Amino acid sequence: MLLLLLAVPFFLSLSTTVLLFLPIAEDSLVSAHCHESCQTHMPLLDSLWLGAAGLLIVFSIACATLHRLLFNIRTAKNLMAHLLSLCQRSERWYQLPDAQPVVFTLGWWRNRIFVTEGLLQRCDARDIDIILHHELAHGRRRDNLRLLFARMFLLILPARFAGTLYDDLHLFTESACDFA
Repeated sequence: MLLLLLAVPFFLSLSTTVLLFLPIAEDSLVSAHCHESCQTHMPLLDSLWLGAAGLLIVFSIACATLHRLLFNIRTAKNLMAHLLSLCQRSERWYQLPDAQPVVFTLGWWRNRIFVTEGLLQRCDARDIDIILHHELAHGRRRDNLRLLFARMFLLILPARFAGTLYDDLHLFTESACDFA
């Protein structure tokens, strides 16, 4: 539900823009109200350079956002490759040689569970099984993909507000996996 709430500003602005610039969409939602000579109601610009400048700004923002997304995807792939090179493959997880007790799930489509030696040494088999079920719940629920979409929807909000909303969604996903 929180992810849907985070998507509202994005989809509201998208639908408003479609209604504003596509007269066909307007005709299906607004009844005819013209009296004599009626023309399509679209926003008119008095100067061509103002429209071009607006389109250039929108295009620049879209390119910068796409560049940032592609950079983050490349960084994530490099991180995954680096982690896989450090790991030993187990039946249900990838084991990292580290003394810290850590477990996490990486991946958007094909999730992989990473467990450190420190966690395996400090927990018994029952605890490991509970932890793995929690991490498998993240994979079933596609939580990493959900968090990626949340980050994209929150790009239009101020960083402090977006961070709070993202942290709330992250805590809710952890709670949901605890219940699972």
